[in-house]
Amino acid sequence: MDYILKIVNDILEDMGQSAEEKLQVNIICEQEKEFFKGLSKEQWNKYFDLEAQKGLQHDIIIENAIKTTIAVCKKIFLDK
Repeated sequence: MDYILKIVNDILEDMGQSAEEKLQVNIICEQEKEFFKGLSKEQWNKYFDLEAQKGLQHDIIIENAIKTTIAVCKKIFLDK
């Protein structure tokens, strides 16, 4: 099982960030820079709370993807 996870990890590391992803990050950065001009302290606090919640949601999605990958690998390699 560790071997499969190592393979997946190596593949993801080799993939790196595509030009499309880099372009998207640049677009987001430019839009955020414009959006954040003149935000009050209260607005900043609300924004950070929102980002924290979005981060938790991403953690759940990633955890589910990992659990699914492990379950698939177990079925393939252990249920023979």
